[in-house]
Amino acid sequence: MAVERVNGVFNLSRWSFDSSTPDDLTFTKGLPGELYAMIDDGTDWSLFSRDHTLNRPANSGDARSVALANEAAVTGGTDVIVDLGEIEADDGQFIRPVKVVLDIDYWKGGNYSAPELAIDATILGTSNDTAPEDVLAQQVVTTTAWANSTGDLPTKRRVEVALPQGQYGMRIRVRVTYDNLALERVHVYYEGQDDTR
Repeated sequence: MAVERVNGVFNLSRWSFDSSTPDDLTFTKGLPGELYAMIDDGTDWSLFSRDHTLNRPANSGDARSVALANEAAVTGGTDVIVDLGEIEADDGQFIRPVKVVLDIDYWKGGNYSAPELAIDATILGTSNDTAPEDVLAQQVVTTTAWANSTGDLPTKRRVEVALPQGQYGMRIRVRVTYDNLALERVHVYYEGQDDTR
C-alpha cells in the first residue's frame, strides 16, 4: 500500500510488487512527476517509482490502469458529471439557454469506446405560469462520426451543442455529463427577455 499525493490530493493506492517481475514499478534516479515507494522484498529495501501522469481515460487494453467498465463487464464507462452552477437573470428579465460550446480532448477507437457527451440545462422558475416550475432542456451529442484518435493521444475538438428553444425562467442550471473525453473550456450562451407579467 502507498499514500500518494497527486494534484494536491492524497490517495491510498496498492502497488503490485513481485521481486522477480515488478509489474508497473520501475526504478529511476528521481525523474520529475513520479511517485516513489520503499519496498521491503523480504531480504532488502528498494526504492521504486512510477509515473503518475496518466492524462487519459483507462481502456480495454490498459497495462497502467483498469477501466471500470471492463472490470464490471458492462458496455459503458463511468460517467463524469460537472455541474456548472446557476446563472441568474437580471432584475426584470427572464433567461433561457441557447447553446453550450465545449473545447475538449477526446479518445476514440482502438481500445477506447466512443466518447459520450450530454448537456442538461434546467430552466428554474419558468415564465409561463403564475406558479413557476422547472423545465429540463436536454441534448445528447452523437459522437460516432468523430474521427478516431491515434493510440493514447487525444484529439482536440470544439463542440457546439444547440439546446431546444423552450421557456424562459428566472435562473438556469447547466450540467455536462461525459465519458472518454476531457474538458478544456466550456462556454454557456443564453438570451434574455423582459418580464412583462
